[in-house]
Amino acid sequence: MIGGPAATAASATTATPTVSIAGVTEGETLSGAVQVTATVTASSTTDPVTELEFDISGHGGITQDVPVPASGCASGCVVQWNLDTNAAGPGTAGAPGLPELQDGQQDLSVVALDAQNRALSWQDVSVQVDNHRPAVATDPARTSGWTIVSGNDQVLVHAKASTAADAPAGTSIAQVMLEIPSLGNGTVLQLTQSATDPTSWVGELDAGQIPAGYYPAMLVAVDSNGTVSGWAFDAEEHVEVEHGFTLTPDGTMALSTDPRQLRVDYTYPQWANARATVDYPQCDLADGYANAQQVQVQVDGTPWYAGAVTAGQLGQNTNGACVLQVVPAGAAAPQPLPVGRHVLTFHVTDSDGVAESLTEPVSVGARPLAVTWPHGAVTAVVGSTVHVSPTITSPDGFSRVQSWTYTYAGKTIASGSYPQAPNLTWTTPKNTAIAQALHLTVVTDSGQTTVSTVPLSTDYASGTTISASARQVSRGAWLTVDARVWWNYEGRWLALGPDLYAVRLEWAPPGSSAWRSVAYQNVNLVEKQPIAFHTRVWSPGCYRAVTTFTGTGEPFLPSTSSTVCVKL
Repeated sequence: MIGGPAATAASATTATPTVSIAGVTEGETLSGAVQVTATVTASSTTDPVTELEFDISGHGGITQDVPVPASGCASGCVVQWNLDTNAAGPGTAGAPGLPELQDGQQDLSVVALDAQNRALSWQDVSVQVDNHRPAVATDPARTSGWTIVSGNDQVLVHAKASTAADAPAGTSIAQVMLEIPSLGNGTVLQLTQSATDPTSWVGELDAGQIPAGYYPAMLVAVDSNGTVSGWAFDAEEHVEVEHGFTLTPDGTMALSTDPRQLRVDYTYPQWANARATVDYPQCDLADGYANAQQVQVQVDGTPWYAGAVTAGQLGQNTNGACVLQVVPAGAAAPQPLPVGRHVLTFHVTDSDGVAESLTEPVSVGARPLAVTWPHGAVTAVVGSTVHVSPTITSPDGFSRVQSWTYTYAGKTIASGSYPQAPNLTWTTPKNTAIAQALHLTVVTDSGQTTVSTVPLSTDYASGTTISASARQVSRGAWLTVDARVWWNYEGRWLALGPDLYAVRLEWAPPGSSAWRSVAYQNVNLVEKQPIAFHTRVWSPGCYRAVTTFTGTGEPFLPSTSSTVCVKL
């Protein structure tokens, strides 16, 4: 027995009350109607006791607040509670109300409350409730667990029921039923007693008449005295009803010709709810759970394979779906899948006779696409626009581009999808020379990927000009040709400063394009412009200067000057 706070020695106007239970003792057995008496000692007139909260709980529960007498409890009072340990909740169509209290140990308590609902004192005692309730449970020998997974057929529900050991002589089980309270006004399945075993009861649950769902359910027994059992299923146990399942492709539909690679996933819609209370799914052939039983495959509408599902064909993927290997690894293999584009249709029938189909376009024998660049490395002027048009071919003769992506220096610069061709028009970065690989990733309509690269660099534009000391000279006379080199930066032409580059002076007869080198200078870091060439003239002709980058610093593209012609 546990007592509340002890009374103080204060005056009657400020006394702290105590409350105690009378008429029920620790360990007492209760049944039927019981009167519980609570005695309250004198309490404060400034914070008086206004009501008592009676409660019995442990296996089920009943709670009731009872006000103190109208005269109050300033000088103490007695409050009584009429407890019905046999109280039941409302029944449903065809089923009795379930008891509020189960048989077994309960905690009986009383709390004295003030007007603000604050506890001023309390006491509790442990009691036994015994209303001779019958017991009922699923039959573990004939029912696989307590969750029913069904299709559209009849499912047998097996139960074991027995009278209480201390029930009156001659008591028997009169009724056993399965209740699904959440279905409208309640769904009740009446079970039938076995002719050979009075403790065994069985009934057929017509899953086809129940919407697919995941429902709380309970088994209830009633004895010949009208005493109702507790329940075999508590609020966290359920009945699962399925009317179909979902087939989805497992992995890519780019296939080889080997038939043993074919796999499909299947899930039941209520599994998402069921996982909260049970380890779902059951991807095996365990009794009591729906699973794949038969599989058929058609190729372009023509039967190609049919067979029964064996335990070795079932697995589970990381998403929780069951995986069905269509053709068993050890089975006699059907003919290879035909190469090319086809439509596969999978027909799967589960253990409840429910059939579902999946139709999926596939590519058999598909190979990655080939990329051919019509040029070698791409070199362009800094900030200019480059155009790239690779040639895409299909080695298997039927795959095509589904999507493509260009990346440069780790960044995507262009992308597209069928029917857009993977041609690139891209403006290179301004004021920055670049030299990396351009990557093209091409994905086929069957998921095959090809990555191809081509070098791409940009250099600054250069310009070369020349001038001659004379336009007409005598044969054998010396001629001075000056060359100047320029480069373009941010749209401005600037004289090229100290750098490493080479200038070659070339000569050709008048009207000829057969240029030949007549002088060459490597310009070092300290030499300044102009670059002077001194040459003797033996015949009339034209001169030009060609500049190339040879060293460090900002790179630039070669350039050729205009021509200067000299007569004799």
